Amino acid sequence: MSYSLAESIAIPFWAEGRDFIGGRDPLGIQNSSVSVYSTLLPGLNNVTERLRYYGFYCWLLSCIEEKNLAFKTPREQHNYIRKAEYILALYMAIQEPGAGNIAGIDYANKHVLNPANQIFDIKKGAEKHPDTKKGSVYWDFGSGALGQYYAGSLLLLRLIKVQDRYFFSAESGKELGIAFEKNISPEAKQFLFQTIESGQLARKEVLKLSDFSLQKIKPKSAEWSYYIQLFFSTDSPAEGGTVNDLTTYRRDTWLDFIQYLLTCKEEREWRYFPQHVYAQKGFGGTREATAASAGWYYYSANEYIHFGLEAIFSIILRSIEEEPLHINKLLSELREMCVDALHGYHDFSDTILTRDFLDFVADEPLTNEYPGIILEHLNDESWDEVMAWAIELLLKVYKETLPDHDLFNRFTYNTNTRDKRGTALEFFEEHITPFLEMPFLLFVERTISKIINDHLYVAYIKMGNGEGQVHKMLLEDNYLVHIANIDPRFTTPRLGTVRNFLIDLALMQVKNGKYLLTEEGETIYKQYKLK
Repeated sequence: MSYSLAESIAIPFWAEGRDFIGGRDPLGIQNSSVSVYSTLLPGLNNVTERLRYYGFYCWLLSCIEEKNLAFKTPREQHNYIRKAEYILALYMAIQEPGAGNIAGIDYANKHVLNPANQIFDIKKGAEKHPDTKKGSVYWDFGSGALGQYYAGSLLLLRLIKVQDRYFFSAESGKELGIAFEKNISPEAKQFLFQTIESGQLARKEVLKLSDFSLQKIKPKSAEWSYYIQLFFSTDSPAEGGTVNDLTTYRRDTWLDFIQYLLTCKEEREWRYFPQHVYAQKGFGGTREATAASAGWYYYSANEYIHFGLEAIFSIILRSIEEEPLHINKLLSELREMCVDALHGYHDFSDTILTRDFLDFVADEPLTNEYPGIILEHLNDESWDEVMAWAIELLLKVYKETLPDHDLFNRFTYNTNTRDKRGTALEFFEEHITPFLEMPFLLFVERTISKIINDHLYVAYIKMGNGEGQVHKMLLEDNYLVHIANIDPRFTTPRLGTVRNFLIDLALMQVKNGKYLLTEEGETIYKQYKLK
């Protein structure tokens, strides 16, 4: 006997109940994009947007070792680090309130904005214990922003080590720590550690911490030079790799990104770098392509394919929102909806083959315009238009990248990103090329069916891995039952972090919405561009 989701079962049920939870990747395909941009920008992530934290953590861990501070448990060490993080957040909230991306800044602001608070309790605001209530300290994650956000990047760059949950500065991290300390006065250093140990910070004394500003890196200092070398040098070899395996994906990405920023007419255009590289076919035919530009080209192809598939999935969900539908009826209705909408743009017979329909995929509109068009129709609840534009986007990306599939294959084999689930190459090779002789109507239906099956498969796999019940729909007795809607989205490929690092390093500045190289930026850009 089957039950609807709205019904309850009145007999004892001894298993633990599992609520449906939100899932950001309903088709299980976005990791293929993540693996690409992780290869192209190693040592960065989307939440490590203040570069000077890298030097601060390496310096702090080195100082802990120099002071021979003994911690009985990892929690003790983590709380020591947490107090240092909270002190920096308080300093930034008081002295540099406009700075963004500071760990714990919201919590610090709540206390700083109250003028009655002249003495800040560092211990109370920072230490995390088993009975600490969520939201009662500056950062909920036990090992602070270091453990939750920065450790992964610092480990990959071999600046820190972790053993038995304790953090240590690696040899290269000690070098960065030495360079960092050259910008810290002895008085500021002493005051920071006094504050950590006393657990009290007076508002009137906070200016003593100005050397620790997280947005001021002195150009041409030893610390600044270390960061330049760190991010413009070759990438670290993969685990088990050798110096012969070194690549320059990160450096080439930074250089290509700088060149792109200089062409931007508005500040927010930095977000469209991947689409720019895609439109330039990885710079093929316009200027010399790099391994990085080929990677960003492939990344964008992945993203467009994912967007098209997720757009169709969003319409599947909305089609069963009011009531469950038999899967055969749903497939038939969505196929007809899509094809009827396409008839409004193209003159083709219902017997046309998929191969021949490719001829209707024109150069205009540009590929980067499709997501905006799809979202506009989604907002207007024009489900048929969403289906039509999404199907055409999938075929358009296939058609215009076809001459470059060998380039994609070389990049993915060289970077071990070939066998990730949901890649553009997988979709091309398994779901388009073998079915070019299939009637186009059946191709549309098959694509819809694939998306349904992919979601159900991925959702059950995630349940088996203990990730919770992330279904957006269920299949019961051949009826699809609605759980929740989700809209298509792109991944976030660390470029915001690169932009912020370039500004923190004073290599670039923004004036009147435009990006300009500083004097130091001109020098560094030319120096590494010639390598």
